[in-house]
Amino acid sequence: MNVLYGGIRGSFPVCDERYRVFGGETTAVLLTAVSGEMLLLDAGSGVRVLQPRLSQAKGPLPVLFTHYHLDHLLGLPNLGPLWQPDRKVIFAAPLLDGRSVATVLPQLVSPPFWPLSLRDARAGMEFQTLPADVEWCMGPFRVRWIRVGHVGECVAYRIEDTGDGTSMVLATDIEWASMGEDARREFVRFLRQGGVPDLLCMDGAYTSAEYPSRRGWGHSTWEDVVAVGQFIGSARVHVIHHSPDHDDEFLEVLERKAQSYLSTVHFARQGEEVQLERG
Repeated sequence: MNVLYGGIRGSFPVCDERYRVFGGETTAVLLTAVSGEMLLLDAGSGVRVLQPRLSQAKGPLPVLFTHYHLDHLLGLPNLGPLWQPDRKVIFAAPLLDGRSVATVLPQLVSPPFWPLSLRDARAGMEFQTLPADVEWCMGPFRVRWIRVGHVGECVAYRIEDTGDGTSMVLATDIEWASMGEDARREFVRFLRQGGVPDLLCMDGAYTSAEYPSRRGWGHSTWEDVVAVGQFIGSARVHVIHHSPDHDDEFLEVLERKAQSYLSTVHFARQGEEVQLERG
């Protein structure tokens, strides 16, 4: 399975010289199975970076949402396949705060927030609510999810490519410190079920020094990501959801410090592509 980061910035996009290395677009991650089918995780402003690859997608395009905060939806109205008549787009998510994906998305892509409505999209569309405790399969992708600590509700996804057996976990917008012992234990069980993921992508927006003033905002520290990565022993651990306050120079310093504790940790970069292999 191939992983392409269209955007991994958190909260809101940033754009100036200080953000060229790690990028300033918000969360949008594209997975490509060995068979060529694609799956999109979230639709932040990073959708812009992914458009050339999305135009090459085979078959239906599943789009999974972790939650409905705007930084994870900014790119949705401009999602290229939506406006192509020969395409099919499948929007899916569990119920989040009692709201289904079929209820939320048409509200966002409609006047006065956008000049066109989803009903104007030229692609065929389907909305699916993911049930609890049941794997969701779409083509070669096998998907499981779990609720995590965040303001409102948010889920982490584990996706496996049944073609080559590789797997990854996207755990964006998770506040590790706010999760009780039982919730942490359940999350670790989720990570390990089916084997340790080949790639763990986890929210590390803050430093431990910053966190006390941001407690309750719904995000973890890079130190939390290192601790979880060490505990489960994942071959690759990527810190994502970089704070817009952290420029390239700051993140490079943090990455070197993190790697002194865990050699497999890496701070994800916009446009970076990762080819997963079985460990």
